[in-house]
Amino acid sequence: MKAQMKRRLIPLNVQRALGRSGIILCLVVVLTVPAKGVAQESDDAAASFRAAAEQGVAEAQFNLGMAYHRGTGAPQDYAEAAQWFRAAAEQGHVKAQYDLGMMYANGEGIAQDHAEAVQWYRAAAEQGYALAQTNLGAMYALGQGVQEDHAEAFRWYRAAAQQGDAFAQANLGAMYGLGEGVQEDYAEAAQWYRAAAKQGNASAQVSLGALYKAGAGVPQDYVEAYAWMSTAAAQGRGYASLVKGNLKVLRREMTRSQVRTAKNLAREYQEKYVSQGAPDRQALDSPRQHEHREPSAVRSLPLRKLGPLPENESSPYIETISTSISLNTEDYGARFVITLKATQRLPRGAYLEVHFPDPANPTNSVVIGEVWQGATPEVTLMSPKLKGLKCWNYEVIVYIYRAGSRDKLLGTHHQIIQSKVNRDKARDAMALLMAMSNANCP
Repeated sequence: MKAQMKRRLIPLNVQRALGRSGIILCLVVVLTVPAKGVAQESDDAAASFRAAAEQGVAEAQFNLGMAYHRGTGAPQDYAEAAQWFRAAAEQGHVKAQYDLGMMYANGEGIAQDHAEAVQWYRAAAEQGYALAQTNLGAMYALGQGVQEDHAEAFRWYRAAAQQGDAFAQANLGAMYGLGEGVQEDYAEAAQWYRAAAKQGNASAQVSLGALYKAGAGVPQDYVEAYAWMSTAAAQGRGYASLVKGNLKVLRREMTRSQVRTAKNLAREYQEKYVSQGAPDRQALDSPRQHEHREPSAVRSLPLRKLGPLPENESSPYIETISTSISLNTEDYGARFVITLKATQRLPRGAYLEVHFPDPANPTNSVVIGEVWQGATPEVTLMSPKLKGLKCWNYEVIVYIYRAGSRDKLLGTHHQIIQSKVNRDKARDAMALLMAMSNANCP
């Protein structure tokens, strides 16, 4: 029987993670489910454990701590729980070490102390306890109680993932996707997301769907993308609203036959992979929870060498007049700029939904909208400031709707913008300007 610890959520710092050179759904989870103890529901549970606990029996001390923590057979008392967890933990009881780390991380019954949490997580992790390994990895990834170290985070996530912990598997997939602590590898990211997704981890299901949607690490497959995202949506807890826009885009991109196949596959996956029982373990501090940002259909097409651009897909309603990349030499931010011209077929009041690529996250896009009023035939649209620019062919997609209600799609317009700048090699403003002029690409 699992007891849910009182949770303390710290505001997400999504931009910190996504502003780097990483990609794909990143999920750093600090677990808040304490280890299992012996379940005794009778009123004398505490008394039955106390005699042995006071004689120094570690298992009894742990179970007495659980009784106080859950308020089962004893008044709920976190301070008393922490005291007995400590007594057992100091004798090497692995679950007590883990739960004591949890209490320090949450500040339950004792003052919050991330360094102490790391100490006890480590003690349990070194004994091979998967939950502690996952949490220790998260502490390294977050830099809480220990210096931030993605290589160490990766090491501990991998240890837990290999034992089958779904949250560690999802986090490991995220680190492969971001290239943090390990070389970026979409195929490995997909492998670990899939392992977690098949255990019912909804975040991993969204992530795997995003990879299929973008064709990153797996062949692009809208049917699979739809099935995995629908499976996550069936789990509720905010996932339905998260993937709603993506499912709509996928339906729009598929044929009727593909949509039927995708829905059938989604039902099959939901029967197999919707988590039964307790909801996902929540995060204490999750600055990289990608599920708060919706991936879209925008692709990033790698440049093997500079040369002819891939073909654009034009629409009869608009045409591209010019494209450019505006660079800020102070913070190295970049903005994609596209100037479009309306043809005579574009109705006044049409809504242009522009999906700009996010260089730091190829499965994500930045969306802006513009209502064409017909006053001038041309309109210039600019993305927000973005980071992580590389030598790539970036694709901008414009969805053209009859009106702002977006109830009728007229068509799509695809435009490739070629970047000749590798931001990773331009460490100052002068180098950035030289990169622009010299085509600093492979």
